Amino acid sequence: MIHILVSCLDFQFYIATMKSRIIKLTDIPVHQRDGYIYRRLVSQEVAPYNTLHIVVHGTHNARWVVAGIRNYYVIAGQGVFTVETTAYNVASGTLIVIHPGEVYSYTGQMELLEFNIPTDGQIAHEDID
Repeated sequence: MIHILVSCLDFQFYIATMKSRIIKLTDIPVHQRDGYIYRRLVSQEVAPYNTLHIVVHGTHNARWVVAGIRNYYVIAGQGVFTVETTAYNVASGTLIVIHPGEVYSYTGQMELLEFNIPTDGQIAHEDID
C-alpha cells in the first residue's frame, strides 16, 4: 500500500492555510481506461499541480503535451515510454520527464506515479490516436 504525503496549496489561501495531509490509495476512486487504470491523488482544484497513481496493463495511446511538464516515476514493473520518436525501456526507479510540445505514449506492465507541473498556469494535452 502506498501513502503519499502532499502539501495542499489552495491558490487563494495557500500562504495562510498551508496544510499537509495523508492520501490513501484505497480512499481514491479508480478510473478505468483501455490499457490502464488511474487514481487522481491531487487535482488542480486543491493545488497548483496534479498527481496520479497509474497501473498500466497494456498501452496508453499517444498524447501531445500542450501545456505543463509531465513527470512519470516507475514505482514497479517495466515497459516502454516513447517520447517523440525515441523509445525508452523503463523499469522500477526510472523517472521520465516530458515537456510541452512533445508527443508521448507508453506500454507495459507497470505502476506509475505521475506528477504534472503547470506551465503558464495550465496542464493540458491532446489525444493523438
